[in-house]
Amino acid sequence: MMATVRDQLTAPESGWKRYDDAEPFISYTGFTQRNTTVTGAYQGKSSYNANGSTIGEVLFSFVGTKVRIISSSTNQYRAESVSISIDGEMEMFTARTTENQVQTLVYERKNLPYGRHTVRIFDFKGITNAGAAAFGLDAIDIDSDGYLTRTIGSQLTAHDSGWKRYDDNISSIKYVGNFTNGVGAGAYNGYSNYTSTIGDKIVFDFEGTKLRLIGARYTNRSDLIEVYVDGIVHGTHSQLGSELAQVLQVEIVGLTQARHRVEIVNRASESATNAKTTFMALDAIDIDSDGRLFHPDEVTSIVGIEIGKRIRCHYQASTSGTVGTFSGLGKENSSFIPTSGSISTPNGDFYFIVVENWNGDLKLIADRNVQNLISWDALNKDGMVYGIDTIFERELSPTELLGIPFASTSLNASRTPDKAFDGIVSSSSVYWYSDAVASVQWIGYDFGAGNEKVISRIGLSGFSHTYNYSPKNFIIQGSNDNISWIDLRSVIDSGISAGVISAFDFNNENAFRYYRIYITEAYRTATIGVVNTGLAEFKFWESDPIITTKSSSIRLLTGGISTTDKDNEWDKYIVNSTLDGTIIAGDNNVWNWNVPTYSWVSSTGPNSGSRAARGYNSNSTWAQSTQGTAGTTNMGFRPMILLPNMLMIKHFLKINGEYKIYELGSSTWNTISATLPSEDTFINEGMDDLSVLDRKNEVFVQTMTANGSLGSGKLFKGSIDLKKYFEITNVSVK
Repeated sequence: MMATVRDQLTAPESGWKRYDDAEPFISYTGFTQRNTTVTGAYQGKSSYNANGSTIGEVLFSFVGTKVRIISSSTNQYRAESVSISIDGEMEMFTARTTENQVQTLVYERKNLPYGRHTVRIFDFKGITNAGAAAFGLDAIDIDSDGYLTRTIGSQLTAHDSGWKRYDDNISSIKYVGNFTNGVGAGAYNGYSNYTSTIGDKIVFDFEGTKLRLIGARYTNRSDLIEVYVDGIVHGTHSQLGSELAQVLQVEIVGLTQARHRVEIVNRASESATNAKTTFMALDAIDIDSDGRLFHPDEVTSIVGIEIGKRIRCHYQASTSGTVGTFSGLGKENSSFIPTSGSISTPNGDFYFIVVENWNGDLKLIADRNVQNLISWDALNKDGMVYGIDTIFERELSPTELLGIPFASTSLNASRTPDKAFDGIVSSSSVYWYSDAVASVQWIGYDFGAGNEKVISRIGLSGFSHTYNYSPKNFIIQGSNDNISWIDLRSVIDSGISAGVISAFDFNNENAFRYYRIYITEAYRTATIGVVNTGLAEFKFWESDPIITTKSSSIRLLTGGISTTDKDNEWDKYIVNSTLDGTIIAGDNNVWNWNVPTYSWVSSTGPNSGSRAARGYNSNSTWAQSTQGTAGTTNMGFRPMILLPNMLMIKHFLKINGEYKIYELGSSTWNTISATLPSEDTFINEGMDDLSVLDRKNEVFVQTMTANGSLGSGKLFKGSIDLKKYFEITNVSVK
């Protein structure tokens, strides 16, 4: 038998679940006693108001279809009528009974539409008699699969569990209109983006199922802001009211797990004739903890990429004035490199923006300087001025290493090879250490069958000790059977020491199951031949299988310092290009040139030994500096990448030992075969239409049509479309 109102209900019934009155998502106003000990109450405590002059209020929101209010105690002193509203629809209930009773069901509402509902219990005063209260809240019961959530309008200074937060200044957010990033009292990270122009909007994409918008409430804010998700209005909200920072102003849940487009538009009602009431601000965005924020023009693959689109990339330089490494193309690897300021040792993401697509050959330019305080000479030394073949890599985290470490020997059970793959770079207690029984030693990793990887870099760190036992001379090797090993690089005098990762790059286009270093000498060894050696950490970097199918090149833009410079990429793309109408030419919001740092270009300056630089305070500004200068004039590195036509729409690629095809519809790589595909497989899967290869005779029958008279004869005309027929001179099948 189901419980009814005024019954004692000491536990939630089947189909319900209970939240205590101390749940942080429940807000109280005018309550003098919060979570106070009450005999017989749920979990021994309840919340109530014992002040007869103060009107109490309870406010909470939940996602579900039903709700029950459990009172801590009911008796003759409790309120005869208490107001309750659900989504603005008001009702009354009583908190009074003739006998004392704890954990009493005083209100119930069922059959609400599934979704978010806001509940307000109000208009009751405490009784100044013996600490009694007009109403006391003990617990809330809702659907067993529902949950309490934040109340719209409440302050939320940090994301809740199951969510993650993005600041308003992240490069993934597109601001359309006259926005300013300014100091905000109490704002998340101290700043927020705002506009006072009606019609301005904020646009971004996110991958996930839920969304929260964090803003600020103030007396000069817009009272009408529309929020669209995938082109559909998901309601309006107002930022007008008493001052409060980091306010939860919008929450949308229950979306499909997919990428969604969000637009926030400043409308401001027609009654807002005073310009000061039209300000709209964004402070932060909360989404699923495993979700991701995207710029509206962002893509995750170079396949089919168009002019104006952008793709995310990671750049890290551990030493100031030295060129770093690029990795993680298309992935969210970390936070963004700041668009302003001197970042001499960056470790963050940025965007490459497509500026040209010539028959599939791509040119992409970084949307910012990725590293400052670096000289032209330093860039030239590493081939970055005029172009160098580049492999895109990403570091494998310890959580991705699901295989088995191995080593030639281990000193004891606490010095096994797994200690070198735990993510701890500097350690004096957790490390791999060999014994002294072998003249050579090795340590490596088995990624497992079917999980072969194209590794192009390893990183090694020694352990802290009085003596350096790190590997000195070794060979990096790969294998697929743990018997036959392929030498990938020989290292002499490695320089490995404790507490820092020493990286070793090597050319490798093959996917191996096993990787190891074959150690022939350690630094502690007095003569040739290993006695004891060890490592605190062993890291791997994986090559991007798409990028490495053909050579890519990274270099500086050509800059141009006068109208006589014909080969001038800076002016062509940064200053003058609208990228096929996708941006405003020279837009600083896209190219971030308006920072106190120039961008080096490859052009020579007018003065002897000088090199040109562009940007700083105008997209057309140029300067010159000696090529060895870095810090004094604040010069920066803005890379440009050239990607040759790597992918045809119909093809096979061999990736990690499997033949794959790219499906445009699902934007995924699908495995066709683990072995060389047969002719039938290629015909059925590799190309949609092979009719053009059918060279049978074609008979054309053209119907003749009278087209007027010329004397005693007739004129006939017609046309044949020969564009779909072409001459094949050679076919190669491998």
